[in-house]
Amino acid sequence: MRESPRTYPRSALGGEPPWLGSGPTLGTCGVPPPRRSLAELERGTLGVITAVDGERGFRQRLLELGLTPGAEIQAVRCAPLGDPLEVHVRGYNLSLRRAEARSISVEPCSDAHHGAVHPTGASGPARSPCPGPGDVGQATRAEPAPTPAQPPGPARDPSLQPWRVVIAGNPNTGKTTLFNALTGASARVGNYPGITVERLTGRCTLGAQGRAELIDLPGTYSLNARSHEEQLALDEMLGRDNPAGAPDAVVVVLAATALERSLYLLLQVQELGLPVLGVVNMIDEATAAGQTVDTTALAAHLDAPFVAVCARSASGLDPLRDALARLLLLRHDRDAGAATARWCWQPSPPVAEALDTIEPTLDASAHLPHAASHRAYALWLLLSLRDHDDLTGISEATRHATLQGQQALRAAGHDLDLEVARARYGCLDAHRACFVEQRPARRRPLTPRVDAVLTHPVAGMAVFLLVLGLVFTAIFDWAAPLMDLIDHAVGATADQLQTWWPGSLLADLLANGVIRGAGSVITFLPQIVILFFFLTLLEGSGYMSRAAFMMDRLMRAIGLQGKAVVPLVSGFACAIPAVMATRTLESQRDRLLTMLVIPLISCSARLPVYTLLIGTLFPAEQRVLGPISLGMLMMLAIYLLSLVLAMGAAAVFGRVLRKGARAPLLIELPPYRWPSARTVALVLLHKSRIFLRTAGTVIVAASVVLWVLLTLPRPAPEAPAPPSTTTAAAPATLPSAPTAPPAESDRLRQSLRRAPGSFHRTGAGAARLRLEDRHRSDRLVGGARGLRGDDGAGLRRRPPRRRERLAARRAAS
Repeated sequence: MRESPRTYPRSALGGEPPWLGSGPTLGTCGVPPPRRSLAELERGTLGVITAVDGERGFRQRLLELGLTPGAEIQAVRCAPLGDPLEVHVRGYNLSLRRAEARSISVEPCSDAHHGAVHPTGASGPARSPCPGPGDVGQATRAEPAPTPAQPPGPARDPSLQPWRVVIAGNPNTGKTTLFNALTGASARVGNYPGITVERLTGRCTLGAQGRAELIDLPGTYSLNARSHEEQLALDEMLGRDNPAGAPDAVVVVLAATALERSLYLLLQVQELGLPVLGVVNMIDEATAAGQTVDTTALAAHLDAPFVAVCARSASGLDPLRDALARLLLLRHDRDAGAATARWCWQPSPPVAEALDTIEPTLDASAHLPHAASHRAYALWLLLSLRDHDDLTGISEATRHATLQGQQALRAAGHDLDLEVARARYGCLDAHRACFVEQRPARRRPLTPRVDAVLTHPVAGMAVFLLVLGLVFTAIFDWAAPLMDLIDHAVGATADQLQTWWPGSLLADLLANGVIRGAGSVITFLPQIVILFFFLTLLEGSGYMSRAAFMMDRLMRAIGLQGKAVVPLVSGFACAIPAVMATRTLESQRDRLLTMLVIPLISCSARLPVYTLLIGTLFPAEQRVLGPISLGMLMMLAIYLLSLVLAMGAAAVFGRVLRKGARAPLLIELPPYRWPSARTVALVLLHKSRIFLRTAGTVIVAASVVLWVLLTLPRPAPEAPAPPSTTTAAAPATLPSAPTAPPAESDRLRQSLRRAPGSFHRTGAGAARLRLEDRHRSDRLVGGARGLRGDDGAGLRRRPPRRRERLAARRAAS
């Protein structure tokens, strides 16, 4: 039987708990000036949000991100093309278009009444005195979380199945970096939202407690779902797709610099009744910004264990393993029916009545882990279900009861999205002064100074083009010496093998079929490594989000949105992960349109073909503008042409695919970070392995097939033919065919046998045929046309039949 939750005093205006209204924790601006929209807020001006309107799905996302009435917000800058805008709220920077910003009403304030908001630091006025743990009630309280000083507990039998632990968190909080540090994997990481687009699994050791299977989920700001893709996180936590059921624990990764927004997801996991461990990541950035996070106070007020780590430097991983082992043992020792859900807020009576109506309709199709999850799942249904959606695992009776509950709440004038978001953030705002201490930053943040240049209307675009030029210069010029060295080494190895076994068919196969075929793949490896090196730097530094911020208005003109820049740029490396990255786009129309355009982007697999063509048709090494070579300019022109074709196709497809509304833009702009050398090395090693395995197998197999077609069957040695009287009687007007010396014939045969490997070589000198080889080949091929016989002596020309017919027609006329 569920314990009766604590009741709270209601305010006279909205019937909300006292911390949800405009109390002293939100600050006052004296005499309220005229209200205006966020789009009208001047750059650098601080304001307080008074209302959030707009389409329900987008409005719900804004509320989940912390843009609730009473929250402080600051206008930072606008994009070089005038749209979108960059704002700062709750410790992080966000980008949204002016059209969406007009749906947010703000009340401007002066810095005299509010603490100034820095684009990379914490903000807000002085908080009210910290309430005790009992001041904010919980629907059901569990036993206190164990402290880090407790021993991990007795050893677990190694023969048992490994624990199942889910890693969840907001995008760009370091989830995958922590996953790699714990498991030793090399999953792709980056400094912009949406890198993880699939479910990753790995194993880690928890000391005496055995092993744990870690499941890294795609980043999400909330468990509320507006599509089936957004429902995957909830399904994984409920264990719907796993025969073993719900996971043994959930690790929620929190960004230390945006703690309130990250804790919003942790509160939802607690409401489901799942064992949760909070991991405060990026603690080094919080320290540099003058913030101190008290994990002990977090554990006391939110009733869950917390650990501070720095995943990039692998700091604090041992305490994390110990805390996770204790949580798993605590969950193992607890009876299944004793699982409890923790609620830090109290639903209003109409909402509670709707939840009570939905709960009896939940059956086995919901796959809920225990009874404590029913109420939270009913709330999830009220917040997520729409009249026409693609959510799964919902029975008809539950869907009908949920839609009726939504209609009843709307008829009673209750704004459920606003009530839930304000209640959860109200709990966090009331406690923020307890677990976050703000001091002046030790140094001026780097991000505002860099953004002043990279997002400048003129300098920003110039830097964008210079970055592209630098990438292509490195691909074409810097890689050429290493490619020539690899090509020379492969050729020397093949020649040496044929020297050891002259005339051997097996040696010919290994040298000209296998070694040269594999060498043609290895020769491209420097270009592939350089391309992925620059892409990793751009992703890890945070520049990709700025590129989406700057190019949104241009992309919108052709039917796409700024967030599509990330999949499109990823398409320069490989189209497959780029198509997978379109999952981060909210609109089905935008996802489909971007997937149709990505194949037109020149991927890394086409790079060797471009290099071969440029090296054959143009003097690639010729310098035209100082250090800039003609080959680099041609390569840049090819890529820009493919980009223009892709944009033209997007404009055409955008007019055809009119179904579905365009999704609004909402991009987090993370602070700039230096990617760690280990991360870059792991990514390059992983991508190189994939390239050699996928491209190498196909090209080597094709090289062997070509060798077989050019070599087998071998002609048997033939005896010299007797003199032919017919040949002797040939007219003197027909010249004899030119013949090639034996040495040149052997050389031509060797060149044909090497063709499978030589076709793929693209070094600065190896991409073209030598001039003398070309002349000899032309002479041999031209001399062989129209010839018949066994050798080159006394051969007569066979007139083409077409020529005979033409001559006969002329004679008859």
